[in-house]
Amino acid sequence: GAISWIQNARRLMLVPVSVLGQAAGQATLPFLARLNAEGKTEEAGNVLSDALRIVIFATLAASIWMAITSESIIGLFFERGMFTAADTQASAAALVLFSIGIVAWAVQAMATRGFYAVQDTWTPMLLSSLVAGIAIVIYWYLGQLMGYQGLALATSIGMGLTGFLTLIVLRRRMPLQIEALALCFGRSILVAGLAGGAAWWSLSGITQSGYFIRLSVSSLVFAVVLAGLATILKVPEWVVLTSRLRQRFSRN
Repeated sequence: GAISWIQNARRLMLVPVSVLGQAAGQATLPFLARLNAEGKTEEAGNVLSDALRIVIFATLAASIWMAITSESIIGLFFERGMFTAADTQASAAALVLFSIGIVAWAVQAMATRGFYAVQDTWTPMLLSSLVAGIAIVIYWYLGQLMGYQGLALATSIGMGLTGFLTLIVLRRRMPLQIEALALCFGRSILVAGLAGGAAWWSLSGITQSGYFIRLSVSSLVFAVVLAGLATILKVPEWVVLTSRLRQRFSRN
């Protein structure tokens, strides 16, 4: 029932959050802590801003990809035994709404590391608690209005508020490039949105195929269009990301 639909969708949504957001936060924290200890708060703010831009680009792409391929992902992982095609569709509807908040989860994880670097663990906890109190009303209202899908949407809204407030408050402690982050968000959602549209169009021609075929084709189309547009438009975050990957593989 609804509990399984919510749990399965949330479990899958947290995969890109862990891989892209939390992992990047853990990797960035030692550099931020060292720079803060040396009194280089401006440089620390630049490092965190650059890391945030890459994470925003990557998680927005993951968010749109996961929303487009939600039914195929759920069906491939869970549809067997008593978990029927109807359960797959219901879980996929929750996953789409959970996917909206992927970028917020990742940003909040990164911003929290900024507070940790300045040895402040209380502020992010208090901010999260404040938003959790507000979110109770959102959960109740959307739950009454939309059922289990409303709970998924409320989760994304609550995390969006948490991430936004955490960034705004952190800016007082560390000079973040908020304008650059906003521009990055706009560029990323444009490129990923166009790639998502192409992936959605590709699915319309293979509606009768199995989950694996649909997931493979739509993912390939999404990746090719995303990489092509980001390369042609010279999206800064894509240039930095691919450059670092090439350096990593060349060292290996």
